[in-house]
Amino acid sequence: MKLKVFPVGPLGTNCYFIIDEKSNTAAVVDPGYDAELIAERLKRLGLVCKLILLTHGHADHTGALEGLRKLAGAPVYIHADDAEMLADPMLSQAKFVGAGEEPIAPAERLLADGDIIEIGYVKIEVLHTPGHTPGSVCYLIRDARVMLSGDTLFREDIGRYDLEGGDYGALMKSLGMLAKLEGDWQVFPGHGPPTTLSHERKYNMYLSG
Repeated sequence: MKLKVFPVGPLGTNCYFIIDEKSNTAAVVDPGYDAELIAERLKRLGLVCKLILLTHGHADHTGALEGLRKLAGAPVYIHADDAEMLADPMLSQAKFVGAGEEPIAPAERLLADGDIIEIGYVKIEVLHTPGHTPGSVCYLIRDARVMLSGDTLFREDIGRYDLEGGDYGALMKSLGMLAKLEGDWQVFPGHGPPTTLSHERKYNMYLSG
C-alpha cells in the first residue's frame, strides 16, 4: 500500500490516493476541488480510480466529486448519516467555501461503522467518528497503521463542531475512541500536516486531557 496526498482548493483540503501497487488501482479520498487536476495526477501515476471515499459531506471535501465521478466512472462512498449533505448546499456549506452550489447525485454506497472496503489487496476499515458532522468517519488501514482522519482530528487540534450538524459531545466521544486505539498510528488529516496518534495523545489537549 502506498499513500499519496496533495492539497486542493482555497482551504487546502488534503486529497488522498490510497494505492494498491499490485494492481495499480486507487481509492481517491475527499476530492474537494479540481477534478481535472486529480484525474491528471492519477493518469501521471498510472493509476485507475476504482472508488471515491468521503470522510464527510462538507463541500470543501466534495467539490470535485461529480467531475471526478464522470471522468473516472467510479462509485462514491459516504457514511449514511451524511448522505443528505450531497444534495443540500446549505448542509454541505457549499455557498461558503466556493465549491459550487449544484446538488450532487446520491452516493452509490452508504457506509456504516465497521464496514471493510477493499481496493485491490488493501483493506480499509470504516470507523464512525461523529461530531464534526453526523456522518464523519476515519478510514483505518490496519496493516499499515495508517489513519485518514478527515476533519475529526488534526495535528494538535480538532475539527469544528459549530456548523450545521456539529456536536461537541459526540466529537469528544469520537476523539476518546481514537485515543484508545491500540499502539501508534500515522494520522493523515483533512487539512494540514500529518501527525501520529502518539504525538496527539501527548500534545493535543482534546486527547491528552
